[in-house]
Amino acid sequence: MFTQFFTKLSQNYLELLKDDKYYDTTIEVGEDPNVKIFHAHSAPNDTSQPGLGENKS
Repeated sequence: MFTQFFTKLSQNYLELLKDDKYYDTTIEVGEDPNVKIFHAHSAPNDTSQPGLGENKS
């Protein structure tokens, strides 16, 4: 029972990360006119990279 729950939960989480609709972080790489924009979710970044979400200024 728990295995099915976590399997479904993991699948839902992966689908959320693939969805470009609910991102809250934008990363722009390059210089005009060759700029690539990446959309990301800050929650996985904040939990996997301590200090990434902190204001360093």
